[in-house]
Amino acid sequence: MSDSKVVVTWIGESMQGLGSVLREQLECNLRQAFASEHPSAIIVKQRFRGFSDFPERKVILAVEVQNPDGNHSAVVKVGTEDEVSGDFVGWRECAVSLGVTSRLFIAPRRYDIGNDRVVIVYPDVYQYYFSDGRDAEPKELEIAVERCLKRNSPTADSVERVLIQVYSEAYRCFYRHAQEDPSQYHIRTAFHRALEVDKPVRVVDRWNAGELLQLRQTAAWLTGVKRMPDATVRPDYIDPLDYLQWALNEPFAERLPSMLIGPAHGDLHGRNIIVGVARGEAEWPAVFDFDRMKQTNLVAWDFAKLELELKCRLLPLLMESEPDRKNLYSQLQIDPGPRLPESVRLSDDDRRLQHQAERMAIMFEVEKLLRCWSRQISGHSQASRRDADFHPSIDETTPLGRGLRIFFRIRREAALALGYERPGREHKWHDEYSFALLTYGIVTGKWHADGDHAAWALMSAGVAAAGLSQLHWPPETDAPPDVDAAATYLQILPWAYRCWKSQRSSEPVSVLKQAILRFPYSAALKQQLALSLAGTGDREVEQEIRRHIEPLLSQACVLRDHEMLSRLGRVFKDRGDAAYDGSTSLADVIRKRLPTYQHYRSAFKYYRMAFDVTGDYYPAINAATLALLVGETELQAQLANTVTDICSRLSMEGDDRIWLLATEGEAHLLLHRTDDAAHFYNEAVCLIPPSETGTLQSIHNQLCRLHWALGADIVEPVIDRLEKSGRLQPLEIGPFGNCGR
Repeated sequence: MSDSKVVVTWIGESMQGLGSVLREQLECNLRQAFASEHPSAIIVKQRFRGFSDFPERKVILAVEVQNPDGNHSAVVKVGTEDEVSGDFVGWRECAVSLGVTSRLFIAPRRYDIGNDRVVIVYPDVYQYYFSDGRDAEPKELEIAVERCLKRNSPTADSVERVLIQVYSEAYRCFYRHAQEDPSQYHIRTAFHRALEVDKPVRVVDRWNAGELLQLRQTAAWLTGVKRMPDATVRPDYIDPLDYLQWALNEPFAERLPSMLIGPAHGDLHGRNIIVGVARGEAEWPAVFDFDRMKQTNLVAWDFAKLELELKCRLLPLLMESEPDRKNLYSQLQIDPGPRLPESVRLSDDDRRLQHQAERMAIMFEVEKLLRCWSRQISGHSQASRRDADFHPSIDETTPLGRGLRIFFRIRREAALALGYERPGREHKWHDEYSFALLTYGIVTGKWHADGDHAAWALMSAGVAAAGLSQLHWPPETDAPPDVDAAATYLQILPWAYRCWKSQRSSEPVSVLKQAILRFPYSAALKQQLALSLAGTGDREVEQEIRRHIEPLLSQACVLRDHEMLSRLGRVFKDRGDAAYDGSTSLADVIRKRLPTYQHYRSAFKYYRMAFDVTGDYYPAINAATLALLVGETELQAQLANTVTDICSRLSMEGDDRIWLLATEGEAHLLLHRTDDAAHFYNEAVCLIPPSETGTLQSIHNQLCRLHWALGADIVEPVIDRLEKSGRLQPLEIGPFGNCGR
């Protein structure tokens, strides 16, 4: 039969999206490519779309070629020279030199058919598969994983088995030849190319503007909202772009992990791995798409890209509806916080942020869980055994549980290929893999400018960055940090907060302003600047504080940030203190509605709002005291009782235990329980280091305010007890008559 008479038949959806002219061209290309086999018919069974679908330039098809001697199947790429010839070049330059023969990685054949058109044939890739037109049809791995998540068919166990087969074969054929790169030349070259540092618009530029910059602000705010500025524990998240830019600058030899360079696929993802499905099980994986294959690839990239692309594309499907998100919150033990009060009016942008934050909270917990499991891998057996236990466990009968099992299998295979299969690298693989996750997460900014994909990539990258051993933690706090040399703004906060606690509030102001210019997305820096400015006692700084804080108030409500709201409450409280004339009683201040009263009323509004949106004890106690200062005595007692109930259930092992004790003491004073208050205050003061006079001064100032408002009979016994301890001697004179001293 002449080539022009060979019938090409398109089955099912294989020709969807292809115009008649293009289809005729493809049929002609297929006839030319298989002409030497003298086919009687060519059947196009499937079309694989990949991540970018431009059929005029490249089409990927599963075909069956029929001839008198029998039939055979293949995966075929048809397109322009630039788009498809790389598969053959990559295989020849990488695999041929290694003598690779594999059922899973099959050598491609190239056919030049003229007019700048090329056909790449992966022979026999399709021969193991049976297609019934339904579930048993061969599938891209991504589709198989999606169906596994939704209905456990194919089973998670079988998908895990497929991943083991892919990576063990890749190790046999390619990864075992990789070596460390002591010069780090190939590492930096690979990352610079991926980040497009030589192009007019670099990848990092995309993350510094628009939706991607807003995502960075939301992620940093959300993940750090409960973190004390001077916390010594390593953060769970740091901004990955900041870290990456720091790591790729000199001295990079100290900042980059050891990484394996060598033969690898280079672009492994869920759409260039095909699996068959038989009786609800994924079987017979095959890999194609070799255009990025070469001898100097980053081996870790083959693992990080597959994990990240599967997570970013599939896990958002599990949280599309509100019931779905509530279920995930329950599984991951996420506290959603109280409902926002009706007094908080949200704009459309605020509601969009609220929806985004709800989803990013799930992403954060998933990433922390995967990192937690990864750190528990301690040997070859634990990485390889399919029945190894990791804690905390997630119910594997749920879609989330099945997904996490699959994604964690990729990490376990990375632990083997990068670490436990190589003596001497057992403790290097985690940093290597984390850095690959970090970098690929940033690279996705080339293709995804907003939405869940970009958000998940960012969260994955940030959690990975925080776990790198090259980030030394905790930072030094004895001297001002070098803002330009910081890997994260979190390295600046501890020193600034320590200055405030030591009554050196003005000292960090210039450093914080410089840091805000470098890390403009950081709400935490603006909070700390507001606190430091308030501590200077300069009445002229009120407008500057409000300029930093007020634009962020509605976002603070959405993200449940009581610190941000409380900063504005602090501004009005300090303003009320400054307006007091030094002689008027509280009763007259309230009765006459004097300026002090009006400022306190504004302060109460913000502290109460902070408590209503978070349920935290810190704004609650401030709201309780402000209720006293504006004459709301019933509300004062109600809030004080709420505070004692909250504090009694909190752990005394955290960094905030001093404030926790002082808060309980203040609540008991508001309830006129002087003896109980004295016990709590005394314990709090005993825990304050001598250098932290700012903390002690803050407690003393509040006692002076309460002495004026409640009277000497209630507060004096507490002051007497603290004076006997000798801790009040180095303090400045307090407000409102210095407690009668």
